[in-house]
Amino acid sequence: MNSNIYIIYYIIHSAFDFHAKSFIKASNKDHAGEVFLKKIKKDLKKISISNIRIYHLNKNKYKGRVLSDKEWELILEKSYPNTKHKLYKISKDSWFAPNKSDNRDSQGRFSTNNTPWNKGLRISFEKRNENGKFCPARNKLGQFQSGIKYQIIGSNNMI
Repeated sequence: MNSNIYIIYYIIHSAFDFHAKSFIKASNKDHAGEVFLKKIKKDLKKISISNIRIYHLNKNKYKGRVLSDKEWELILEKSYPNTKHKLYKISKDSWFAPNKSDNRDSQGRFSTNNTPWNKGLRISFEKRNENGKFCPARNKLGQFQSGIKYQIIGSNNMI
């Protein structure tokens, strides 16, 4: 069976409207719709769903960018049918990778009042030859040479 990944956008009507998306492994678009409706009717018996849209998911083109291998593996893991037999209902606007830090937002930027300790950190590298004169700390390849000494000058945000 040649299975493709389909992404399904829909709205769940409960106490409030939840715009969600799910991933389905299926051979074609019609089969993906059938599998989705069968599973959603089994899981959400008394809740109505509307505005169902089904699209083929292409690894090389999703929302104007190429999905990384980690993101693609996560999609394959979360797509139904899976080993847990669970249909994951993901928020429509969320991306695939979870936030790595509590201090960062979904785009990876630092939230307000959360500045990293090493922002603006200044470090001085020096190397001296046998005569005590300064010489370059890096070689032609940009690598640090052996025998260099470093000194942390400081940062505005150090604790």
